[in-house]
Amino acid sequence: MKPEKNADKNGPEANKCQKKKQDGDQDNAKKKNVRKSDGSGGTRSSVSEHVRLLFSAFRRRKNVNTMSSRDIGRFGEEHTVRYLRRRGYRILERNFIIPGAEIDIIAKRGKYIIFVEVKTRSALCDREKYGRARDSVDTAKQHRIRLAASNYIALHKCFCIPRCDIAEVYVSRSSAGLRATEFIYSEAAF
Repeated sequence: MKPEKNADKNGPEANKCQKKKQDGDQDNAKKKNVRKSDGSGGTRSSVSEHVRLLFSAFRRRKNVNTMSSRDIGRFGEEHTVRYLRRRGYRILERNFIIPGAEIDIIAKRGKYIIFVEVKTRSALCDREKYGRARDSVDTAKQHRIRLAASNYIALHKCFCIPRCDIAEVYVSRSSAGLRATEFIYSEAAF
């Protein structure tokens, strides 16, 4: 007796085929979501994912010749923060902004709260022509810094003695990156 072509799809033979198909689908799903140990206790889903994560972990260093003035200013702020920490200042906040004003660094030391304006310039800058970096903190800028400082004091209910300082950072560029060639810190500058 020949089996019928339109045999019952729920028969034993069909169950084996369906089971094989389900097993194959599960194997394919497992292959897509392969979890391999990366040796650090964690897991990774694939080699390409691992490579992507590896390369994203390394930030590319910027070419010194293409650094923006914002990058150079950030370098000056970092240099000033290191200077302040070495002298026992506690950094409370950086880049405190209110509409129309910004304070680069807010620090505390003893009974003083210090509002620091950082000015970074190229060491090659002609000081005869452009003046010192601190000269760019004119009376209007001083007023804006004082306004932001009073807002910070009111917002944080601070009962310390306020002081406004200026940090001048002169930098030079080399193949190794930026380097501070001169640093002038003026306490109670205004």
